Amino acid sequence: QINDEILGYNLKNNEFYTWKVKIISSINQPIAEINNGALQITPEHPIYFKNENGTNGWGAVLPNEKTARGLNEKVEKIDLNDKIFSKHGEWIEISSIEYLPGFIQTYNILSYSGTNTYFANGFLVFEEFPQLSALLQFLLNQKQPIIYLLNLFISGKLKVFPNIF
Repeated sequence: QINDEILGYNLKNNEFYTWKVKIISSINQPIAEINNGALQITPEHPIYFKNENGTNGWGAVLPNEKTARGLNEKVEKIDLNDKIFSKHGEWIEISSIEYLPGFIQTYNILSYSGTNTYFANGFLVFEEFPQLSALLQFLLNQKQPIIYLLNLFISGKLKVFPNIF
């Protein structure tokens, strides 16, 4: 819900932090289920993982060109036996990946706090739209955010964020 505190993790300094949900959007999408439902996630959503070679990074069940929105690195494909990072600071091995039938209601959460990670069902994932979060934070700092946004749109300068949708 709006203003719920969400647990995040800073990968640069290995510290946990919290941030508040400011916007929630919903859409029906296909879902992948990892480890018999321990994590249900859209197949392209970035998850922090470690592969069998011991390399850490961002991965997705089915990475695509939209997966890397806001990330400055390639999103790899996650496979069985890879490990995902838990809120307890442990690496949990992936023992199963299954696709649920049909489309299921999913939620995107935005903080506009400048943070990009959070724990979903206890596993570290990347915020889908960090550029939009940054734009919203900037607008909220304006004296008249709606007028400022309309002026950006009318002037064509809103194209600064072309890859967020």
